[in-house]
Amino acid sequence: MTFSYPLFLLLLLFLIPIAAISAANVRNIFSRSAAFTGNQNLSDKAFLKVVFIGFAEGIAFIFLVIAAAQPSWGKKYAQEESVFTDVAFVIDISRSMTMNDVQPSRLDYAASVVRLLLSEDPQFRYSLTVIKGGAFELVPMTDDREAVRLACGALSPDLTTSIGTDLGESLQNLDTIFPQNMKTEKIVFLLTDGVGGINGRRALCEKWKEQNITVYTVCIGTETEEPLKDRFGSPVLYQNRPVAVPAESADLQIIAAETGGLFFSSEEKTAISQMRRVLLERNGRLEKKSYSAGNRDDSAWFSFAAFLCLGIGYTLRVFLWRKYI
Repeated sequence: MTFSYPLFLLLLLFLIPIAAISAANVRNIFSRSAAFTGNQNLSDKAFLKVVFIGFAEGIAFIFLVIAAAQPSWGKKYAQEESVFTDVAFVIDISRSMTMNDVQPSRLDYAASVVRLLLSEDPQFRYSLTVIKGGAFELVPMTDDREAVRLACGALSPDLTTSIGTDLGESLQNLDTIFPQNMKTEKIVFLLTDGVGGINGRRALCEKWKEQNITVYTVCIGTETEEPLKDRFGSPVLYQNRPVAVPAESADLQIIAAETGGLFFSSEEKTAISQMRRVLLERNGRLEKKSYSAGNRDDSAWFSFAAFLCLGIGYTLRVFLWRKYI
């Protein structure tokens, strides 16, 4: 539980001395009343009722102080309708993606996946971004599917002079792909061989979840360290040694799970059909999605409890006055 104004809780410190003084005064009053009337039984009953009154009013005071501090023990959520489904294709174009353990190559496989996932439904919009030591948006979010298809034909490691693939750094600004201040469902298809891993994966997942971005990851390539072969079936050599660059799927599986997406592998024969099914399930419908709208204010519950206790105390006072005073 958190409080918006925790300093109000200091008022609770006054409850103990006030309760002690009040109890002592009440006891003295009823002791003198019993001595004067000679009716000890009447005094004990009245004293017990006064104790109940004091307890009810003391609890009411505690609840009012807590309500004034504005407690919260959860998030409040709101719902909005997604007018569009924005699909961002993010493709790794590092040198390892030119390996041909997936025919004709890992990069060509990624391009073919994007072409097959493009839908003619007007609710969908698409963008194409490549990553290699950074992120480069080839096609911003658009409903022009032909532009995305044409861009897929130009994919190559030579599109950028950046060296290596730091996937974690490249994905830092993934959220900027999507138009701001628009009611959209945000979907990312991350197509990569995962070589080198994804640094800062946990922070990235938290960021994407906060922004309601669902990431579907596609691991392209084999994870076994078998030597690569050229188109004639001969091993690819580097410095007279067979070349083996296995795909790495561990981080991709975790990202998909933590952001609410799914993990796919090029080694699965049904991978593409499963990816198409993901989009078809969203075809022609508006999504209602919950999002965090800040901390929930629970002070109303404590205010209600405080007034309820005050009502009980008042009822006991009236009953006490009618019976004994």
